[in-house]
Amino acid sequence: MSASPVYVAIINNNLPSQSILIDVGSEGVAPPTFPHQAQAQAQTQGEKPALGYSGARIFHDLTSLLQCIETEFGIANPRLTPYPVDPSLLLKSALKDQADRVSDLKASNLWFASGSPGRHQLPLPPGPPPKPILGNVLDLLPIPILAMIDLNHKYGHFFPVSLGPRPAVVVSDPYLIEEIMKQEDCFGKFTNAGPLHYLKPIAGNGLFTANDDDPVWGMAHRILIPAFSVKSLSSSIPLMNQQTKLLVEAFRTRFLEKDETFDISEWMSKVTLDIVSLFGFSYELNSISSAEEHPFVKHMVFLFEYAMGKNKLGPLSGIAERINWLTGCSKEQKVQEAVTFIMSTVNEVIKEHQADTDKYSDMCSRMLKIQDPETGVKLSPENIAFQIVTFMIAGHETTSSLLTWTIYMIATHPEVEQKLRYEIETVFAKGNGNIDEKSVGELKYTLAVLKETLRLYPSAPAFAKQCTRDTFVGPYLIKKGTTVLFHAINTHRNAAVWGANPEVFNPDNFLPQNESKRPQYSYIPFGTGPRACIGSQFALIEARIVIAHLLHNFKFTISDDAEPVLQVKLALRPHGIRVHLSEPGPIDLTKAPAPASAPAPSPKVTLDLDTAKPASSNRSFVIQSEADRLDVGEVLVLFGTNMGTSEDVARNIADSAVKLGFKPTVASLDTYANEKLFGFKFVIVATSTYNGNPPDNAKKFAKWISAQGQSSLKDTIFAIYGVGNKQWKTYQDFPRFVETSLVNLGATPLLERGAGDVDGDFDTDTLKWTSLFWASVAYTFKISGSDVSNVVDPSPASNSIEVTWAGKATDAFLQNFQKSGLAVSNRLGRFRYIVKSKTLLTKPGAVKDAWSIVLEIPASETNKYTAGDHFEVYPRNTEEDVRRILPSLDLAGHGIDEIVKLSNTNSIAKRELQIFDTEIPLRYVFNGVDIRTAPTRNFLKFLSGCTECPPEKNALLLLAGTDEASLRAYTEQIAKTKASIADVIERFKSLRIPLGQFLENVPLQKPRLYSIASSNLITPTTVELCIGVLNEEHHDLKGQSVVYKGLSSNFLAGLEVGGPLLGHIRPHGSAFKLPEDPKAPIVLVCAGTGFAPMRSFLEERKGLKQKGVELGEATLIFGCRHPDQDALYSSELQAHLESGVLTRLEYAFSRFGGQKEYVQTLIVNKTDLAEQLWTGISSRGAHILLCGSTALGTAVRESFVKIVERFDGRGKERAEQYIAALAEAGRYVVDVWG
Repeated sequence: MSASPVYVAIINNNLPSQSILIDVGSEGVAPPTFPHQAQAQAQTQGEKPALGYSGARIFHDLTSLLQCIETEFGIANPRLTPYPVDPSLLLKSALKDQADRVSDLKASNLWFASGSPGRHQLPLPPGPPPKPILGNVLDLLPIPILAMIDLNHKYGHFFPVSLGPRPAVVVSDPYLIEEIMKQEDCFGKFTNAGPLHYLKPIAGNGLFTANDDDPVWGMAHRILIPAFSVKSLSSSIPLMNQQTKLLVEAFRTRFLEKDETFDISEWMSKVTLDIVSLFGFSYELNSISSAEEHPFVKHMVFLFEYAMGKNKLGPLSGIAERINWLTGCSKEQKVQEAVTFIMSTVNEVIKEHQADTDKYSDMCSRMLKIQDPETGVKLSPENIAFQIVTFMIAGHETTSSLLTWTIYMIATHPEVEQKLRYEIETVFAKGNGNIDEKSVGELKYTLAVLKETLRLYPSAPAFAKQCTRDTFVGPYLIKKGTTVLFHAINTHRNAAVWGANPEVFNPDNFLPQNESKRPQYSYIPFGTGPRACIGSQFALIEARIVIAHLLHNFKFTISDDAEPVLQVKLALRPHGIRVHLSEPGPIDLTKAPAPASAPAPSPKVTLDLDTAKPASSNRSFVIQSEADRLDVGEVLVLFGTNMGTSEDVARNIADSAVKLGFKPTVASLDTYANEKLFGFKFVIVATSTYNGNPPDNAKKFAKWISAQGQSSLKDTIFAIYGVGNKQWKTYQDFPRFVETSLVNLGATPLLERGAGDVDGDFDTDTLKWTSLFWASVAYTFKISGSDVSNVVDPSPASNSIEVTWAGKATDAFLQNFQKSGLAVSNRLGRFRYIVKSKTLLTKPGAVKDAWSIVLEIPASETNKYTAGDHFEVYPRNTEEDVRRILPSLDLAGHGIDEIVKLSNTNSIAKRELQIFDTEIPLRYVFNGVDIRTAPTRNFLKFLSGCTECPPEKNALLLLAGTDEASLRAYTEQIAKTKASIADVIERFKSLRIPLGQFLENVPLQKPRLYSIASSNLITPTTVELCIGVLNEEHHDLKGQSVVYKGLSSNFLAGLEVGGPLLGHIRPHGSAFKLPEDPKAPIVLVCAGTGFAPMRSFLEERKGLKQKGVELGEATLIFGCRHPDQDALYSSELQAHLESGVLTRLEYAFSRFGGQKEYVQTLIVNKTDLAEQLWTGISSRGAHILLCGSTALGTAVRESFVKIVERFDGRGKERAEQYIAALAEAGRYVVDVWG
């Protein structure tokens, strides 16, 4: 049988990231097209697409698959080339459940290997046949990096080679690179061989040449990385401008005026050398102005070329050196002379810096002054010398190469030059001929041109890591000691990622909408991982400035005598590119160039096959064929919430729905407690439950829907996501009620109800359910799988919030703003209260401060409060927290005290942010966003798109992931350390976050609810709050003890008497209130500041008593730590006992006396109290009201169950039913938090 290729899908561990599509063929068979291309070609040729044939074969182990390939195709050692599975193709198959999902793909011509819980291992694909001793050294001559391009065409994006006796694999597949980079403990950088080894006499253990296990590398990296953030590098912009202007003047006098051609590469080296030497250690080489090459540069270039020459020969280098020695051609003496000169020069510079450390503000000065934040140790002068040389080599070689290639590309692509000049001249026109920090940020197309140049000619064309222990990469076992060669050139020209013509120069590849859709590791011009180039941002800022000045002053044309020659050194260097200069000519800034059309999106794997299937148990709405799929149209997205969490979920779903073509309507459940609901055919509900009851804005809906007739929604499909706390048995009660009600009305569930546990990893719960939800939507509606993939695995949010700057905020503006702001706040239900008094309730020794804060009710407040109600507080971020994030925000050169106007173009999630279309000082904007909450994974992924620093980008992506390693990292670095958004932004120094995108992605500030501690009968014109101040000690990432300060409680504690507070009375809306019959006995149970509503109830009883109303018994069981520290309102409680407002008071002190006593243990252990409680609930109709933490609520309920068991003789199950019946009757009511 002929050895024609056939596709094979290997589903590894049921994970898309480990799922690959394989073609099987003999060595002579050309690689097939990728899945999406095969489908497109088949359709063009009038054939069925790749997944359109019948006769699929199912294999549950790899051995059987390979045996079949050998038997039927006659291929004993099949060539297996992996490609990522395209989910848009797989989604079209009906995957019923996990056990059958592979066998359900009946209509496919793919062969599948699956079913094993372990990883399927494939033999390494074939590579070039090795020679004895030499391995593949001869195959890699004359230039290994370029030879690998040809090998890639022959053997694919993952193949083995032998570097003499050392095994290696060459990889240029972004998905396999991702697997390698996620296994940092299995792959390390070792520089004991190769070109970096030969540079060690001058670079030692600098950042570039140190091994991974060298502790000095970590010290230097931590000391230097803050200096290479975009914000820090802004201080070097004047230096870059100065040197570039010298270059412009040299070009004008030497070449333009004389009409001479010249080699551009030489001059790009001059300007980058001068810039990096001044930036690194304030050393003037004067390369631009000097005709002679500086001795330092001469020696450095010699050593660099010597190292590259030694590396080119690989295992033959030793033999060649012996021949040179025998023939008298050895370079060792010259090498030693060069090393001596360079090191003596650098050491002299270091001594000058040590003599006057305040004189300099360069990298050398920083290294001398700054201690490693982790160890507290400074770098040694010897290592500082190595770092300086490293800056000189890497800092000029890579950037000069980039600039040379960029000018070549501009000169040969006039349409690109036209767009560049328009952008550059626009920037110069606004900046009066200068390039400052703001201007650099505006050179967006210039940056895209530079990035595209780096794609074709990367600064790090290849780099290597060594496998430190046996591990898998995809389905391949990589043995310890294997060198992994990352080939950036082939990665950047991978047609599966970059389209059918990856060789074409297309800066539009790096427009934001295209850049965000590609696999993470499809673009690695500066390397990747922790060892990536630390100076990448420096290079890109420098290159933008140089290109901007050069194109502002000159037009470049490739001269007729140009003979370009490609050289591989540290970077791909072009030589022989001779250019001719002319005046650039005028450009019309009133006519912008035509916008570019975006390239087609690349395929990417994001949907998990385990979740990309419809629900099995209660789903009857199944799409059988393409014709059955529904049109995209209107969708109703409803929420029920008290705290805003469910509303956030609903609005985020609506935002995603817009991207898929839906027209969403977002509203509370109560808004659609009417027949308007029946007009929608697709309904999504996100709702919480409050002690089993509807949240405040869903009560009307619950009552209305219970009274509706059947079949009102017979043509409607719906999805429900329930939010709650798993500690409570009523966790999903109301979401379950909504689900049942909709089904009873004839609606069909799209998938099983989701459940998010706010006491667990709510972010992961939500991510998993929404992934399943959107996969189900893809089955049901006419939506492409790739579009759904972009929703499930979203790229950073597009900038739907536009920012317009309107100058400095004057005193007059601020006065008018405060007046108009008060009116806006009133319309939004946020009223201006005044602090009337503040009293510290706790005494010295208390673990937590508790305050009484009395607020004067404004006339504008629309609600009248009753005992048990809540008070909404709108806290403000601290100045300290705002200052922490400001350096990372891209404010386009503006300041926090300037006025902005924000326009919201299409975001539903942020539509309620009240600052839109209003001029407002920027500092007030930060009051509306929550930077003290923990970052979600989507927010972390957004941040990863705001840095060009590979180590920090990878660290953020690790935190944003959902695999086991990512979940572990998130737990250790975010959850356990209580890290906030501000903490994360401050930690990652290289972040540069556009203000509009920041506001689009950051969560809004939610109101905090506090129980009112007063009664309208006693103080009708004021409300009193009783708040505990959260200052909790924990350990940060370094293991150091830090204090976590609660935002709202510390904000309230910091208020001054007479000062304002935005707030609002919020009726409780539940049964948490005194019984209607004041004679009914009550039992109040609380701990700490959970006493607040109990005080309001006691004050209410006091007011009733003053009116002559007869009261029933009232028992208070109050948990405190110590009677002399935190027994709140103790004298007031004593007065209530004496007056009869309170009939029994029981304290449970947990830190007083010989034994710790808690509320839940006191209830059970104090016999007469337990008897009284049982008598009250069993025969006297007593009402129990409890306020405190969720844990307290759970424990107290268990105690009451035990009381029922003891006195009524019931078993535990019946006792639980008894308490449940009390709760159902409104006689056991709780108000809990946390």
